[in-house]
Amino acid sequence: MKKLLKFTFLIFISFAQKSFAQKLEISAALNSGWYHYIGAGSTNASFLNAATLNGNIINYTNNPYGRQFALSYGLSANTKFIFKNNILLGIDLGFERLRGKTRITRVADTSPSGLTADIAATGNTFLKSDVVNVCPNFGYRIGKGQTTVDFSVGLDIALILSIKEKGSALAVNGKEYASNLDRKTINTDTRPRLQIGLNYRNVGIYTGYAFGLSDFKEGFTGGGDQRVRSGMLRFGLSYKVF
Repeated sequence: MKKLLKFTFLIFISFAQKSFAQKLEISAALNSGWYHYIGAGSTNASFLNAATLNGNIINYTNNPYGRQFALSYGLSANTKFIFKNNILLGIDLGFERLRGKTRITRVADTSPSGLTADIAATGNTFLKSDVVNVCPNFGYRIGKGQTTVDFSVGLDIALILSIKEKGSALAVNGKEYASNLDRKTINTDTRPRLQIGLNYRNVGIYTGYAFGLSDFKEGFTGGGDQRVRSGMLRFGLSYKVF
């Protein structure tokens, strides 16, 4: 089935290029943006759980899915067909490192004897995701000279390689706490994307927003709505190589 779909897609691209497309553009892009988590299960602030079990330090953020934006970045290659009626058909392929941030306001420090101290603290937890992102898209181009504007709608299909929690907090008693553990819960995140780009000769700038459909707490148990989805305000710089 996969081979048939791939073969069909290649035939369509070849036919589109030869029969309808005015030209083909291939670009490389440097992506950046602000990434965060949204939904009822996300939070602006949380606390760090700290404990020692059999001599092992076990620290983790109670809720690492932060609503606060954190700077993210990536690289991508973009292929785009421009049809004679200025309709665009393209696909992007790239790697992105995405980060969401949660503010830490206290630490729940459990001693080996089982007693827990609730201590005020300041710090942040970052949830860092490494993803391979594929984005089929279509749109419309305004202008035919050296300066053009592209409007596009697409679908990010983010193949998640890893999600890591990295947290640190300084308690009022002067003690420092840190967390570092795996937080991967799903393998794929899908995000509809709206984007606008300005092109001048071979150089382009763009911005857009993608909102996630996948639930990062899929399969979690607990009362109430705890769904967590992603959101990204993306901007970048592209260079047309062909």
